[in-house]
Amino acid sequence: MELFLMALFLCNWITGTQQLGLTQTSGSLTKEKSETVKLECKPGPKESMDNAVFWFRQRKDTKTPESILYLSSVSKQKLSDDNAFKHFKANKGAFTFTLDIFPFQEKDEGTYYCMININSVLSISPGLQLFYPAVTTPAPTTTKPPTTTTKMADPDKKDPCGCNGSKSDPVTNDWGIQCEMYILASLGGLCSLLLLALLTTSILLCKRS
Repeated sequence: MELFLMALFLCNWITGTQQLGLTQTSGSLTKEKSETVKLECKPGPKESMDNAVFWFRQRKDTKTPESILYLSSVSKQKLSDDNAFKHFKANKGAFTFTLDIFPFQEKDEGTYYCMININSVLSISPGLQLFYPAVTTPAPTTTKPPTTTTKMADPDKKDPCGCNGSKSDPVTNDWGIQCEMYILASLGGLCSLLLLALLTTSILLCKRS
C-alpha cells in the first residue's frame, strides 16, 4: 500500500492536481484546548460529487504518506486502522468533502491530502500542513551589576600647604619652595617663638626674685 501511495504522489500518473482545493475551515491548533479540526476538500465547480474520496496524511518524520480512510460514493466510510483513526470522521456534502478530527492530538500532526477519482482520473489536492505552533523560549534576562566610580584626585587641586605634584617628583608650593622645606621652616619658626617665650618668662621670674 505504501509503495502504491508513493507512486501516486511522486509519479506523473496523477493529473488535475489543481482541480481540488483543501482548506481548514474550523478548529484551532492549541495543545491547551482540544477542538474539532475540520478539513474541506472541494472539487472544481463543474465536477460531480458522485465520487469516492480518499484521505491521506504524511507525518513529519516519515517519507511516505499513509492512508487514513476511504469514503465511498454512497458515503460509506472505511478506516485504514480502526484504532489509530477512530477519532476521524468523513462526510460528503452538496459541494464539498469534509474530514473531522476530534480531538486533534499531537500524534495527528502532519500534511494532509484528499484524492478523488474524477472521470477515471485520480486528482489529488495540495498538501495542507497541520502542526502545533512552535513554542519559543524567552531569552533569560540579565541584570547588570551597579557601576561603581572611583573618584580620582584632581591633579590641579592644591593641598592646604599650597603644594602639588606627585610622590616621585619634588613637591613645591606656589613660591617654588619644596613642600618638605616649607613644613620644616614653619615648625622651626614655631619652636623659636616657644623658646623666646620661655626666655622672657625666665627673665621676669629672675627680676622678681
